[in-house]
Amino acid sequence: MPDLLRIFLSMVAAGSVAAFTVLFFGCLAPRRQSWTSFSGVLGIAFGGLVGMWILGLFPHLSLLEDRDRLLLILFPALVTVEFFGVWFERFAWVFRWILGAIAASVLLHNTVYIADLSGPGTRQWSDMQALVVLSGLAWALISAWALLGKCVSSPMATGLPVVYFLTALGVALSVMLSGYATAGQLGFLLAAVILGSSFGIRIFDPHSNFTGIAGSGLLGVFSLLVMGRFFGALSNVNAILLFVAPILAGVVILISGRIKSRKLRPMLIHAIAAIPIAVAVALAYGDFLAASGPEAAAGTPKVSNSRHRNMSR
Repeated sequence: MPDLLRIFLSMVAAGSVAAFTVLFFGCLAPRRQSWTSFSGVLGIAFGGLVGMWILGLFPHLSLLEDRDRLLLILFPALVTVEFFGVWFERFAWVFRWILGAIAASVLLHNTVYIADLSGPGTRQWSDMQALVVLSGLAWALISAWALLGKCVSSPMATGLPVVYFLTALGVALSVMLSGYATAGQLGFLLAAVILGSSFGIRIFDPHSNFTGIAGSGLLGVFSLLVMGRFFGALSNVNAILLFVAPILAGVVILISGRIKSRKLRPMLIHAIAAIPIAVAVALAYGDFLAASGPEAAAGTPKVSNSRHRNMSR
């Protein structure tokens, strides 16, 4: 099992580095909100590097594993898109959606689902199944990103970082309980750097938008859910609950103007996201207890399939 103290220390270090990174890079263009938003992405990147160094989770250049492709392809692409968005915000959304369209395909590249790794005809999905699954995942991420684009201009969008912090924590716990410890640890780091970066932005410019942080959180949450579902034992129900949580918060942000009580608005945004997150974690914990029931007591833990290979990492 993972070292919980080491995970906690990595979260503290990653969050601190993320906050200081935002403050440092934010000073380079203090009057440009788009640059402040990009500094939040840099905070997530540098804080994540520190956290991965502490946990020993640096990716491999071979790109053989899903986390390698997440950390060396998808996230660097996101940083590039957000840097481009500093000067060309409208065009940046097109590239964000393109990234959303290919994210699942990159994560599942050369896996047993879509590649004949054990010989001709051994992949698990037919061409039609692969098309349906990958198209559905792409549509889900693009739609969520489009909703995010409408939310960031709202004054209530300042609550988005907290929503993604809670979602990342829920994803980390659920994915780890599903048997994929490596992805779970990455989820804890994601939560820490989101919190650290948003804290740095609030100190530097409380009125700045959180497009970069929210986009990083969305891509990170989506990727970890795909990893937990297809390489761990995360259930479809849990994955949907966790993915939908920030979407529900986004819907509340869009209609927040109809809520008369200003004090109630942020509470409702956080509560509407916290409910499905709590349900997903509870269900994942129940599945974990069920999977390690009588057989675990007899000294033979139940392992459903080879996707549990990451439990010892």
